[in-house]
Amino acid sequence: AATVAARFDRPEAEVAALVDIHRPALLAARADRVAPALDPKIVTAWNGLALGAFARGYALTGDARYLETARGIADFLWTRHRDARGRLCRASTGGVTAADGILDDYAFFAEGLIDLYQADGDGASIERAIALTDLAESLFADADGYFMTAADVEAPLGRRRDLHDSVEPSGIAALLRARTRLAALAGNLEARDDVARILENHAGLLGSAGLETAWWMEVLSMHVSGFRDVVIAGDPGAPATDALLAAYWRVQPARAVLARIGTGGPDETISGLLPALRGKTAPPGEARAYVCRFGACDAPAVSAAELLSILAREPGD
Repeated sequence: AATVAARFDRPEAEVAALVDIHRPALLAARADRVAPALDPKIVTAWNGLALGAFARGYALTGDARYLETARGIADFLWTRHRDARGRLCRASTGGVTAADGILDDYAFFAEGLIDLYQADGDGASIERAIALTDLAESLFADADGYFMTAADVEAPLGRRRDLHDSVEPSGIAALLRARTRLAALAGNLEARDDVARILENHAGLLGSAGLETAWWMEVLSMHVSGFRDVVIAGDPGAPATDALLAAYWRVQPARAVLARIGTGGPDETISGLLPALRGKTAPPGEARAYVCRFGACDAPAVSAAELLSILAREPGD
């Protein structure tokens, strides 16, 4: 209002009042126009991306609204967007699901669940992420990567691959990223090497496509630069645990994935799914951070300063 008042040499209070004076007329004029169409469908893949964004937002800011939203998205997709076989649907409208899920739905949802596990340490998220990536392997994989549609879903024009990023990351690259992060948490060298094989098979594409394969490059950097998993053992909400978590999120290491467990180590379920977490504990009332590379770990960090020092070193130094 001040800028407009100065430009037209009018009192600022007069200019500020104009909106309220003319709002009824503007609303009436708009009411005479045809309203834009509203698309109410809920797409699994898009919500998977939103899930990851809200989870990371909570981890970085501590704003509980972001965590509540992330958990709501995860629970909705898991309970409403899966059929009796555990497969994902593509979308829903008004509670009615439609179409079989494609690769993007599995990849983006799994990625979002891993982000949620990093943010709140709830093992249910990592269980779900593993279930989705395993199912995606059985539905979409072949020797050269992944198709967009499942083998038993009708594809009149043939099964195709979508290798390039566009307004969304490539579903193939997103699934490879999820598999790399889960492989690091589990210490699974076979899964890591399988992802590396797919990357090598597409080396020509990565060398020529540039920004159209940015998400592929993200996955490639995780392999050539030495990807790490950071395991923080400590009581949830304890000052020692929070200090280590804050240190991790302060630097947001691009080539690392975070696991959060109690002082006594992972529970039986998570221990079975992520065996590399076994044996990682902390004394009662304290916390420890283990920085590892597929089973090879540095001495555990006790303080935030120690963790930051380890993370600042290049893997292998």
